[in-house]
Amino acid sequence: MRILKQLSAALAAIALAATAQAATTVLTFDDIASIEDGYGGITGWEAVGRLDGDPAGDTLFFGREGSLSFAQEVTLLGMDFVSWTAMELGGFRLFHEGQPVYEYREIDSSSIEPIWREVSYRQPIDRIEFFGSSDGFLLDNLTFTVANPVPEPGQAALFLAGFAVMGVVMRRRRIN
Repeated sequence: MRILKQLSAALAAIALAATAQAATTVLTFDDIASIEDGYGGITGWEAVGRLDGDPAGDTLFFGREGSLSFAQEVTLLGMDFVSWTAMELGGFRLFHEGQPVYEYREIDSSSIEPIWREVSYRQPIDRIEFFGSSDGFLLDNLTFTVANPVPEPGQAALFLAGFAVMGVVMRRRRIN
């Protein structure tokens, strides 16, 4: 019985670790020639802006005010971002289920290159809204993880195989 408990605990730990792992996604825009809705699991790209190359050979996203929506909830880790405007400093808001949960507003308009902006809000979001950027903004390296990842088929198969092994062990113990 002790071996069975240890086996059960080990399988449960493996299953939890397998389902809890969330891959980090970094959208660099360098792997595409044009932006389309659905890139990176996000819609709204075409309404908000376009791709723009910079002198260093980097491809950036150039946008104006508008929203990007994620196909599933994500945790936004950060992005390279800069906003220019003649009237008001721009920024972005994060939303979850229609409610604003975080806001970043530029405090210095002297930079013309995107700078890494780490997002301290570590809860699920489903939309980013860019504001106040009448002259536009640049975005690169949009970095996020899926908030509640769906287990891969291989993970589910491993989990089921573990339960099958447990069943065989239990059955052998009953026979003996």
